Amino acid sequence: METPLVQISQSGQDIGWGKLGSLMPDDMEGAQITLHDVHIADGVEFEIGGPFRITVDEKRFEKCALVNFRNLRPGCDYERVIFKTEQKPKLG
Repeated sequence: METPLVQISQSGQDIGWGKLGSLMPDDMEGAQITLHDVHIADGVEFEIGGPFRITVDEKRFEKCALVNFRNLRPGCDYERVIFKTEQKPKLG
């Protein structure tokens, strides 16, 4: 089974992508999304600290905040990026 490619966007424009590592419901609220091999496109303008929208297959997670970085920079690659969202993933 191939790892899904995940789209990262903000304000209606795609800014990057990565491979889905995990999508874990948080006991308290929302979910945590871990991406691997993340690339942020060069030359795009966006708010480097977020919030971001993460699209996994057909599922969209809005208002995603960064957990393990303060911000993402255009033209940069990241080994692992963790996002947190208030949206709970729908199982099934």
